Amino acid sequence: MDRGVIHRSKIVNSWCLPFPGSDRSVVMRSQRYFYEKEKKRPIQMFAYIQFPSLLPLFKTVFSATVLGFLANFESGRRLLEKVLKWLTATIYNLVTLDKFLGSTQNFSLLAHFLMKALQKQT
Repeated sequence: MDRGVIHRSKIVNSWCLPFPGSDRSVVMRSQRYFYEKEKKRPIQMFAYIQFPSLLPLFKTVFSATVLGFLANFESGRRLLEKVLKWLTATIYNLVTLDKFLGSTQNFSLLAHFLMKALQKQT
């Protein structure tokens, strides 16, 4: 699959960015085990986070860049700790945890699976 880091997916009709979690490495390790021990053909797995438009995508990239930059320095880490303590206290005062977890509008997880069969070449 040749595509850029930021790309528009026709499958989910959204802008996509690779998901920076450990999901892929866990799947690849499992697939390597299945191939070596059970001779099963491995799958290819790619995880992406989707955005409805470019604006929230670029906001996320910018925020992650700023957080990553600040986390590299001791003074930046202290600043982040102070800001995050203030932000966390503000969020808990505005919304109770029960109300947040009980609402389906605040969080949703949707998985799209695209599977392509590879023809065995003889």
